[in-house]
Amino acid sequence: MVDLSPFDFMNMEEQVWLQLLPDGGFKVCCIPFRAYGLTLGDIVELDSDRRNVARVQAKGGHRAFRVFFPPELREPELGEVRIRVDRLIQMDSLAAEWSGDRHVAIDVPPGREISRIRQDIQPEVESGKAFWEWADVEGFRTSRSRPRS
Repeated sequence: MVDLSPFDFMNMEEQVWLQLLPDGGFKVCCIPFRAYGLTLGDIVELDSDRRNVARVQAKGGHRAFRVFFPPELREPELGEVRIRVDRLIQMDSLAAEWSGDRHVAIDVPPGREISRIRQDIQPEVESGKAFWEWADVEGFRTSRSRPRS
């Protein structure tokens, strides 16, 4: 789990999928939706209870591009935009995960570009019917992090 309190989601956590590595570390195997500074491929350390991510030990080089479509974007327009975004994700051979039908997190591997997706949703952004952000606009932190020695 990832404590989301430091990112203004009070008393909330995000579940992330981790792979146990041979050395005992953990690798992030999903695209986080709400945690900042955490992306697919990062190596993380868990807290002493081994339940919560305590810190990022090493960055995996990926970035996450997240798009949210608020309630102002209604059907059938929402469905049309979602189909366009899905098509561009597939055309660019990118991995993505949807949370419901209004929030998509797109994995951007090292050296990859997503300009087509950004350009495609720009009309919705300009009209307030979409918002986007990079997951690394803030560094990872948690109220449960232990200080580095």
